[in-house]
Amino acid sequence: MAGLCKKGLARLSNSNMVEQLLSLHWIEEVPERMTPDEALLRYSRNPLQNITKGNYEITTLCNFTCLHCRNGGITKCSETNIALLMETADLLLSIGVRRFDFIGGEVTKFGNGWLDLAQHIADHNCSLDWDQPLVTTVYTNGWWLDQRDFEASGVIYPDDMSFMQDMRNHGITHVLFSIDGPEEIHDQWRGHKGLYRRIFSGIAKVRRVGLTPRISAVTRPHESVRHLRPFSRRMYGAENSDLRAMFSDPTNAFSNFVDTARGADLRKGDFKLSKLHSSLIRCKAFFRPWPTIRILASGAIGICPLMQGQEGYGNIHERPLPELLNRLQETPLYKLHATGHIADYLNQINPAEFGETYDHLCSIRRAVNLCAIRDTRRIEP
Repeated sequence: MAGLCKKGLARLSNSNMVEQLLSLHWIEEVPERMTPDEALLRYSRNPLQNITKGNYEITTLCNFTCLHCRNGGITKCSETNIALLMETADLLLSIGVRRFDFIGGEVTKFGNGWLDLAQHIADHNCSLDWDQPLVTTVYTNGWWLDQRDFEASGVIYPDDMSFMQDMRNHGITHVLFSIDGPEEIHDQWRGHKGLYRRIFSGIAKVRRVGLTPRISAVTRPHESVRHLRPFSRRMYGAENSDLRAMFSDPTNAFSNFVDTARGADLRKGDFKLSKLHSSLIRCKAFFRPWPTIRILASGAIGICPLMQGQEGYGNIHERPLPELLNRLQETPLYKLHATGHIADYLNQINPAEFGETYDHLCSIRRAVNLCAIRDTRRIEP
């Protein structure tokens, strides 16, 4: 396809095949004056050529109120049209996506229909067509560990083992437990004393039913990660206490703690706003979505987890996913990052409101993005 783009634009006569491809958004009409270089750039930026992971939020509802939650201030909602999500999964499977993540909120508690979607993905997996095995994960705070006669995703389970077995039967391959730091910090942030130890003990249960246990860890600047060594040993064996196996395994997830207002009292910023170079505001994730495409509980397409679908890339309830992905690079925020003009909004950050220091570069990027989104007049770089 890249070679085709280098040769310029193709003139196709009208036919049923062309009409069908147009209706499916696999091909599109382009301006007569588009150059081969412009066509190649458009191809290179298209998420359909780059994404390798599909991320389904399903719900923003949660049974915890964590101190650092990114969803704390948003309207609570859940996706109810699972059939529509199945259509998006079919598209992602057809272009070679081999990993699907279910997140929330707490999807294991409030995500009705997500197991049906997982089953659909497993049933429509054409494993012989791809080198990599299908990986389907669920992110969880682990609330259901050691529980009896509890309701999860609309079903009553007698115990945690039966719930995990049901997940496995529906095609889930990995369970990722959220770990926010050492035991004391984790339980404090989550507001549930003893949760850290339940998760650690639960790893053996996950393995017992044939699922693969993994972790989703949040790290803070200057914080040691030695508390993860016991998890590494338990997941990979005693010889892996140096964490190399854990950090090299892409089925784990590691993210920086980034202040999104709710965690401001936990933040100790070391970086000064006044010293920030404007070139650092530009983020490749906004014009080269790789490896993850996020479909949020509202149906919005998102790229950055900090933006909560506010990027303006469209909604699957309004437009088909192929069209949204093909048109992503035409949206305002995408253009601003692709050209570097997003930095023009840095001067709209008021240090008196934001603070003189920040904990992570993405804290600034998120604030600048919000300023750009509000400025609807600036749609061209």
